[in-house]
Amino acid sequence: MSKTIKIGIATVPEMQARTLAVVAGTRKVLPGEPKVWFPSISDALQVVSDDNMALLRVLREQQPQSVDALALAVGKPVTEVAQSLQTMANFSLVKLNRKEGVVVPVAACDRVTIELA
Repeated sequence: MSKTIKIGIATVPEMQARTLAVVAGTRKVLPGEPKVWFPSISDALQVVSDDNMALLRVLREQQPQSVDALALAVGKPVTEVAQSLQTMANFSLVKLNRKEGVVVPVAACDRVTIELA
């Protein structure tokens, strides 16, 4: 896999204006533009924290077949790992697939970049 998730930083009014312009048809989303936006760098950094990027790295390299297996691999409590995965899934960094009643976390990208607006 070679997929980059591009994160944009823009104020809430800037994001709202951008979204309204896209919906109104007066602006097109250009290829290569961020798909995920945050109102501040500090908000973005909470999602792309060192711990979360470490989880993403283990997902890519070891491909654990459950949240429990990932938690064991990183030495963290399952509840903490599950919460981090859900947050990352909300921002398209991971996918949480169900397979025979078990949640299988999968890295949705191998690179994260941040673009300032």
